[in-house]
Amino acid sequence: MLKVNDISVRYDLISVLDNVSFLVEEGQFVAIVGANSAGKTTILKTLSALVSAFQGTIEFFNERIDHLPPYEIAAKGISHVPEGRRIFDKLTIKENLLVGAHVRDDQQDVLETLEEMYALFPILKQRQTQKGETLSGGERQQLAIARGLMAKPRLLMLDEPSLGLSPILSNKVIHTCEEIRRKGTTILIVEQKVTEVLKLVDRGYVLQRGQIIMEGKGEELLESDLIRKAYLGL
Repeated sequence: MLKVNDISVRYDLISVLDNVSFLVEEGQFVAIVGANSAGKTTILKTLSALVSAFQGTIEFFNERIDHLPPYEIAAKGISHVPEGRRIFDKLTIKENLLVGAHVRDDQQDVLETLEEMYALFPILKQRQTQKGETLSGGERQQLAIARGLMAKPRLLMLDEPSLGLSPILSNKVIHTCEEIRRKGTTILIVEQKVTEVLKLVDRGYVLQRGQIIMEGKGEELLESDLIRKAYLGL
């Protein structure tokens, strides 16, 4: 589905990503893990064309997309949920969700997806008329993910969905991602909670100082000495 080939990104003269390559197959749950400032967020911003790579290519279903503007990438079926639980505070939950469906024309289909989101995140249905600013951190994150899914994406990209949440809520969010994948949506997640996410994903990539230093099945990575020492403190 997604093929990233040797992308390199700089902010001014500072190298942030250096020859990063990875694959996401259709139907997979794939994670990019690493410490703060490793470049994880920059990868997703580059895929969404919010940041430009000075080297490398990005292919989506065998079509190059690295030259496209963000709105065309979204229209092709890539939905990006950025870190920070960014929602429209002055809009209601329902209005926030409908904004997420702006790339779709079939209103009946949109309403059906809305009901699917309410089934996946019951708290959003209970509070659909409340404004976004009244929600807790966990509720805001659920809304942000649901809004991304309202576009009915072929690929859902999640940037640190558990950031700033309590351990119970962060685990709930990560396990909700697994449920989303079971329903047929391909997911690419970047996350600091290495143990929790690698237990669930099909494939993981370890990013360190802007470079992929290891890749493999999630459970295999958890058994590696490098991961156990660098990220799990073992």
